[in-house]
Amino acid sequence: MAFADEKPVVYDEKENVGPAPTKAQLDAGLHDDSEDPYANTYIAPLHRRLKSRHLQMIAIGGIIGPGLFVGSGNALNIAGPAGVLISFSLVGIIVFFTMQSLGEIATLIPVSGSFTEYAARFADDSLSFALGWAYWYLWVTVLANEYNAIALVVRYWTEVVPQWGWILIFWAMFIGIGMAGILAYGEIEFWLSLIKVLAILIFFIVGIFISSGHIGPRTIGF
Repeated sequence: MAFADEKPVVYDEKENVGPAPTKAQLDAGLHDDSEDPYANTYIAPLHRRLKSRHLQMIAIGGIIGPGLFVGSGNALNIAGPAGVLISFSLVGIIVFFTMQSLGEIATLIPVSGSFTEYAARFADDSLSFALGWAYWYLWVTVLANEYNAIALVVRYWTEVVPQWGWILIFWAMFIGIGMAGILAYGEIEFWLSLIKVLAILIFFIVGIFISSGHIGPRTIGF
């Protein structure tokens, strides 16, 4: 046996952040996970199915949400262009360093889980539990807000279908996309994100023309 002279590999949950055991070690029975509560997390297989263009476009399109189209008007009205720019810059700096740190940890320890696994690894299981439920609650409220926003936007043009009807329609549509498989999901997200990027570019251009007076009866100004 190739690993007959090697000792079992045991991971210290507080100190060892080394690589996961290889498949050969697992097959040879040289990995002892009885003392490592996170062993199953480290050896869980990860398979890359999305292409680079999928990931890049999803990352770009993911920052363009209904808040940019629906909520930006109120922010501009209250804070003005300078206030909005300062706020976006401050939040952007915080998000940048947070994601940079998370990316480095994910590169060092590529687990098939979320960042809650890192909370359990480096802090405590209770923190991971609380963080997981807080994140779930966050996205439940965000999804409810986004479905409500898209229903309000569609009802601007037609009121044939009630608001709750549009919410159910889009909910069923997005659930179907999520269950279509990773490749189909990636391709659909790629094109939807591309549409969002083009839409925001057109939105900016039209906004400049409206403010400068080239579109509309008067010049609004900046």
